Amino acid sequence: MRKLVSNKYFLIKMKLDDLYKNSFYVKLIEDSQKLLKQEDRKVRIGKGFKKMMLGEKIPSRWDKLPAGEKFHLTTFRIITEIFYKLETLGHCIAYLNSYPSTSLWKKNFSRADYIKYHLESYYGNILGTFDRCLLLVNHLYDLGFEPRDAKYKLITKNKHLSGSKTLEILTRTHKALENIRSVRNYIEHQGSLSDKELDKISLYELLNKNKSLEPKLKKITKVLLKLGYSSYIRKKKKEVRNNNTAIILLANALFTSVEEKYNKGMIRLN
Repeated sequence: MRKLVSNKYFLIKMKLDDLYKNSFYVKLIEDSQKLLKQEDRKVRIGKGFKKMMLGEKIPSRWDKLPAGEKFHLTTFRIITEIFYKLETLGHCIAYLNSYPSTSLWKKNFSRADYIKYHLESYYGNILGTFDRCLLLVNHLYDLGFEPRDAKYKLITKNKHLSGSKTLEILTRTHKALENIRSVRNYIEHQGSLSDKELDKISLYELLNKNKSLEPKLKKITKVLLKLGYSSYIRKKKKEVRNNNTAIILLANALFTSVEEKYNKGMIRLN
């Protein structure tokens, strides 16, 4: 897989916890706390506010909100979705390390199938993270696209992004994701991830399930299977860690680039 950023960026040991310290996110949380502490909050919109912070729009209450609060809540919701996707990317390591040990599972799903399923989900979540970053830019730059239309080409060609750091980050990220996008498109059209190394290992797994296989050959295939998975998973975990680090770094850069837009929006609408 193509790396999302060059090797020098991996020297920066940035984790998801570090992203929570980004000044844009910190300001967003501070603003959220101020809204929650408003004395007349319960009188005006009641418990619905917490639901709306999680993305649920309650028409009768949403319409009563001032423009500044709508702006903040929409920003908060998109950022929450980005963090959720980033946390999901981290789960891939745990799935690669595990495999259900029940006989029912092993009878119906090989470990290769299990790994493929979670890698397919992982690649989809990487692209899903980028899609939500596009939604954030669409919102904070007030580009006016409906969420379903907030696509890369439309957003990056908009004159309001011309010459901005945000445009540079989106362009670099989109280019880095080309290979993952190709993998995802292949999965959608062919129905399964294509991985020659994993497919080769799965052959040993298939042979090992053959009850008529001679004990000596069965022992050999079991060793080859163990060594094959050990090597494959070790390499995949390194790849996933590097990609996750890259995505977090890019998200951090994007948050920093849009912070001024958020601050100006809050001043203008409040």
